[in-house]
Amino acid sequence: MQSLECPNRSLSNMSSLASGFASVHRGTRRLFQIENNANSSRR
Repeated sequence: MQSLECPNRSLSNMSSLASGFASVHRGTRRLFQIENNANSSRR
């Protein structure tokens, strides 16, 4: 049973890491969009 628990824990760790990376990626994309909007309105 212990050998089964280890991969599950690592899998949940990977999923949480992926979700965190996705949220960070979304935030950076939103930042770039805001910057692009500001640049286009300045012209």
